Amino acid sequence: MANVSREMKSGKDVRVVTALRKGVLGLSQLALAGKVYTESEAADLVQGRIDARAKLLRAKADWEAAIKTYEAVDKLVDLAVRDLRNAVIGAHGEDSPKMAEFEFVPRKKPVYTQEQITATVAKRAATRLARGTKGRKQKLAITGVVSAAAPGAEAMGVASPAVLLAVAGAPAPAAHTAGSQTTASTQSVTVEGNAGPLVSPPQGESGSSSG
Repeated sequence: MANVSREMKSGKDVRVVTALRKGVLGLSQLALAGKVYTESEAADLVQGRIDARAKLLRAKADWEAAIKTYEAVDKLVDLAVRDLRNAVIGAHGEDSPKMAEFEFVPRKKPVYTQEQITATVAKRAATRLARGTKGRKQKLAITGVVSAAAPGAEAMGVASPAVLLAVAGAPAPAAHTAGSQTTASTQSVTVEGNAGPLVSPPQGESGSSSG
């Protein structure tokens, strides 16, 4: 006989019970499983399996709910007992007789052999080397380097006003010295990335005499 699930059996049982309740066969006696039943008694017999399955489903649901309740309480109590153990240790120490009162045992202190210690240290050093990990003092020893060829504003990527004017095509302002005549020199600026130097147009003589 093929393995039929409880759900499939229950569905068939419902149809059987319905037919028996209607008196479809019209027989006063039915020989079933070694016994004699009326149609009504046969319907009660099959209905018993339907009721048993329903009871089983309720028990299963209660069991699953009980498991969830236990797991939640179990997790909470584990944390509470751990904190209680730490409280006993903090108040009386691990070697106190009170530990035995709660059946708490002292922490197990790991014991390492010299070979294990050596291997751990070597592995840690190899890992630091592979990752390029540096300590605090090593990091402090690392500083930035500023090129000596570009001091001042040019080192920071900021051009002087004369360079900005020359790039824009405007004449550079003439320099004036009290009591004397000065001639502004031609400004020649080379901008990196251009095909050739940009030269500002020569500025004429500007005579000014201070009285």
